[in-house]
Amino acid sequence: MNPFEIVFTTVVALTVLSAASATVIVLLVDTRARPGARIVAARLMEIAVLGAGAVIALLSSQPG
Repeated sequence: MNPFEIVFTTVVALTVLSAASATVIVLLVDTRARPGARIVAARLMEIAVLGAGAVIALLSSQPG
């Protein structure tokens, strides 16, 4: 694997895992009773959105 593929795979994996973790927290935890869980889920979704932007940027700058 070349370095681009390694970076791209890592960014995609972290993006998907962050979004999945936020979704699980929102579905399984009562975020109204636990404001800390709401904050964690919001931060994870922010990471997922940033990761999606990074994936788009990586795809637009793909060599070759």
